[in-house]
Amino acid sequence: MKKKYFLLISILFVVFFNINVNAATDTCTTEIKKEYQTIADQVEVKIKFRQPTQQELRDYDSLYYSYDLTINNISTDIYLVIGTDVITYDRTKNGTFTSESYYKTGGYTSQIEIYAASNTKCKGTLLNTIKQYVPFYNPYSDRDECKGHTEEYPICKRDLDVYDISETRFQELLKEGEAKAKEKAKEETEDKKDNAIINVLKYCGIVIVVIAIIALCVIVIDNRNKAKKRAKIDLEVKKWKS
Repeated sequence: MKKKYFLLISILFVVFFNINVNAATDTCTTEIKKEYQTIADQVEVKIKFRQPTQQELRDYDSLYYSYDLTINNISTDIYLVIGTDVITYDRTKNGTFTSESYYKTGGYTSQIEIYAASNTKCKGTLLNTIKQYVPFYNPYSDRDECKGHTEEYPICKRDLDVYDISETRFQELLKEGEAKAKEKAKEETEDKKDNAIINVLKYCGIVIVVIAIIALCVIVIDNRNKAKKRAKIDLEVKKWKS
C-alpha cells in the first residue's frame, strides 16, 4: 500500500514539474522574443564631446575631457547594462537617459547590452548589443596654434591620443608640422608651375598642328587652282593651233 502511495506521489511530482518547466520555457517564444528585439532595435545611442569646466580642469588635469552619453527610446520592456551600470526605465526621463560625464582616455569601444525587463515574458534575455566607439580628444586641437591647421598638422588632429605629450613635445611636433606643411605647399606650387608649362606646351602644340593643317589645305587648294589654270591654257593653245 505504501509503495502505491509513493508511486502515485512520484508520478504527480513528475507531471507537475514538467508542466512548470514547459510553462516557463513556453512563455518566451520566438515570436515574443522578436517583438522585444524590435523594441531593443529602436534604442539610439549618441555621444557628444563636452568641453571640461575650469573646475574640472583644476580637479583633474588639462588632458582630461568628458563625453555626454545620451540613450534614447528606452521602454519599460527593456533595461541596459553598461559595464557594471544597470539602466532601467525608472532612471530615464521619458525614455531618454543622459549619463554623467565620463573621464576617459578615449580610443575604445563601449559595449551596451540590452535585456528584456523583469516584467516581460522574456525577462533577462539578451536582445541586442550596441558597440559605441569613444574617440580620443586632443585638447591641443583647440589651441590658437592649431586653428585652421587641424588637417595640416598631425599634432592638431582632434581624434588623437596626446595624453603623454608634454607642452615641450607639442611645440616640437608643431614645428615639424609647420615645416612639412611648408614643404608640401612648395611642392604643390612647383607642381602647379610644371602643370602650367605643360599646359602651355600642349596649347602651343595644338596651335602648331592647326596652323600646319590650314597651311596644308591652302597648299592643296593652291596646287589645284594652278593645275586648273594650266589645263585651261593648254586647251586654249590647242584650239589656237587647230
